[in-house]
Amino acid sequence: KKGRKKKKKKKKKKKKPSGGMPKKEKKKKKKRAKCAFIIAMLQIPPLPLGVLLLQAYKERKGLHWQLPGGHVDKKDRKNGPHDKWRTAAAREFWEETQIDVRGSLFRLQEFDVPAAHEHRRYFILSLTAHEAHSIVLSSEHVGFRFETSLETAAVDVQPHSGGNSTRALRRFAEMMAPQHSVAATTMTIRPL
Repeated sequence: KKGRKKKKKKKKKKKKPSGGMPKKEKKKKKKRAKCAFIIAMLQIPPLPLGVLLLQAYKERKGLHWQLPGGHVDKKDRKNGPHDKWRTAAAREFWEETQIDVRGSLFRLQEFDVPAAHEHRRYFILSLTAHEAHSIVLSSEHVGFRFETSLETAAVDVQPHSGGNSTRALRRFAEMMAPQHSVAATTMTIRPL
């Protein structure tokens, strides 16, 4: 051991590309979140049809209206790729309103919104009067209403959805046109 010299480890220097400029990092393509929303409607004759809107406050958006719904989580995928949307919509609806349709997913009828983003799906749900009276909001919401003017609802959700839910509500209005009265009133449902 006496005659051996200790070898010094040479540090590897990072090579710079020509010109001394650092390499540009590749930008990762941001994945869009998959979201499922519910157009929950209530009709108690002789009142006109109303669509449930939830009111929320967020620092970035302020006080705004939105449709019930949200992101598709990994746990929503257990029922298969097709049902993940319906499962997510039902779960979010439960979390936001305490109305449980998770055991009766057949009540959520998917409808096509041609101009909507591919990562968003919309479902129609007919609520019973009992369900409407039993809404309990989550902590992220500060109010709700049943809007009878679909155009007013479409305009009111614009700040939240960036136009996707607005297009969905206008498409829904087209589908309902022969049946829907466009009265400019708001129904207020109070818990029993």
